[in-house]
Amino acid sequence: MMAEYDDKSERYCDPQCGRGCTRTEHDRVLVVAREVASMCGADWTVRVWDNLGWQYQAISPCGRLRVSDNSHPGGDFTQGFTCYISRPGEVAIDWLGKGDGPLDAVHDALTNMMADIGYLFRGGKLLGQTGLLAESENEKVVRISDDDQTDRNNSNAAG
Repeated sequence: MMAEYDDKSERYCDPQCGRGCTRTEHDRVLVVAREVASMCGADWTVRVWDNLGWQYQAISPCGRLRVSDNSHPGGDFTQGFTCYISRPGEVAIDWLGKGDGPLDAVHDALTNMMADIGYLFRGGKLLGQTGLLAESENEKVVRISDDDQTDRNNSNAAG
């Protein structure tokens, strides 16, 4: 989506959105996004988009961590933060974390990810199979075919 600006109405919104987002709202969310990025560390960037209001994410230098606060349209840091972990450039969420501060949310997401990885290395079940690990002479190899999918909700539901 691409926002269109109308000087007369201050409207700055994608035609497909339809909410009537404004330039003032955009600029405010951009300031919040930059503040959260600076709270996370050097070289974090921001992404701002409209979808029934302006949304944002602070993105880690590697592109795998995306953080935002839990308020809408953003800026009320008392409601905590959420961190999404995924491959760079993908929208899908592989792991999610929440916390009172942006780095607390990052820590929680990383903890959830490590719990899932630990589950696999302990020989957890994958589509009814056990013993996912096969030892070779020099390394351990996780046997997961491209068609298999892990149940990441097991560790999240338990915690």
